[in-house]
Amino acid sequence: GLYAHRGPLSSLPDEQGWHPLDAYARATPEEPGEAPWGDDRPWHVAERHTTWQSWRTWLRERKEDLRAPCQAACPVGTNAGLYVSLIAEGRYDEALQIAAEPNPFPAICGRVCTAPCEDVCRRGEFDAPIAIRDLKRFASDHGRPLKRRLPPPTQTHTEQVAIVGARPTGLSAAYYLARRGYRVTIFDAMPVAGGMMAIGIPDYRLPRNELNRDIDAIAELGVTLRLNTAIGRDISLDELQQNFDP
Repeated sequence: GLYAHRGPLSSLPDEQGWHPLDAYARATPEEPGEAPWGDDRPWHVAERHTTWQSWRTWLRERKEDLRAPCQAACPVGTNAGLYVSLIAEGRYDEALQIAAEPNPFPAICGRVCTAPCEDVCRRGEFDAPIAIRDLKRFASDHGRPLKRRLPPPTQTHTEQVAIVGARPTGLSAAYYLARRGYRVTIFDAMPVAGGMMAIGIPDYRLPRNELNRDIDAIAELGVTLRLNTAIGRDISLDELQQNFDP
């Protein structure tokens, strides 16, 4: 059969038959700006034809370097297999913690995510993929909100960061910066945060209380939201440059 391995080329076993697929080479950080094998060791995909027995032996030796396809397909690297297993054991609080730790929007993604994880779910090779997105929604609905609180950053920074736009990108940037110890303020001309998540997705598809749960969790990290504040009308670009670090 044809099997794939993602990892640094140096991690491949000393056997013939491995062929790097450079078209698939890419960095896949566990945390923003952090590559699993170091910044100078990019990930590669390689393939070979082999027997299942030899592949299984090699997997056992290198299992710490591998991630499930669902986790690798997730843009934020969510460990879907772990939170699905925790849900099966009735450990909903822990499942929510796993789903929320790398993802600023677990409640939102449990409802409107395109679910690339399900496209590569190995269960689909037998019958149907696991309903990973729906199970994330289940964890968000049944896990206690207090369990979403993340530990404080290991270090704090004096720099103050201004982000223009309280939309998915701006909120995500604020989430990761706050987790790294930066003081963040988001400016948005709209009266509500969320961008198209708030004004473009109908309420029956994404209830506003669920949207606000995720936004409130970001604010609890110390992020300041200044809504109804348009750049150039309510605050000038010069003021931003004076009050925030470049």
